[in-house]
Amino acid sequence: MGDRRLDLGGDGAGAAEEETARLGAALQQARDMTRRSQYALGMGRQRSYNVWVVVRPASDLPGQWVAQCLDVDVVSQGNSLDHALGMAREALVIVILDELSRGRDPLERRAPDEIFSELYDVLEHGHKISPAEMQQAGDEGQLTVVATQFELRFEMVSDRIASRWTRRCPVAIAQSLAC
Repeated sequence: MGDRRLDLGGDGAGAAEEETARLGAALQQARDMTRRSQYALGMGRQRSYNVWVVVRPASDLPGQWVAQCLDVDVVSQGNSLDHALGMAREALVIVILDELSRGRDPLERRAPDEIFSELYDVLEHGHKISPAEMQQAGDEGQLTVVATQFELRFEMVSDRIASRWTRRCPVAIAQSLAC
């Protein structure tokens, strides 16, 4: 086989240095945000956030699910209902830590009222469904929307922030195609 070398051109070294500097600055910014979040949280302290999440099939992407947290306006998507909830959790952790690091209350980032209207409609007209039933019905394409509540807890552990995501209620409320 021939010699495999990356041709960076005449300006390649400069571009590589710029990219390295940009990545270094981004890493430092992330470290600073973590330190500010740790300070805002306080050593040995906990903060808990009870959040409602509405999950529905994506209207424009077949096979995708969209999860929207209402109490802290965050939207995420995934390949399944469960994956969308996991992606929402990741996004919530990032957003809440960022808000804390800036000295802001994450709960001031509420979703628009029309999203809460959808939650109220699901709570009024939907039916209770267990997490296992929710996943199966979601995989089979039988659900139109799901609403569930979680607790997201942050705690200072040593020099890092630990987060824990637990289902607040043992069931979800769902609207299915049969409703």
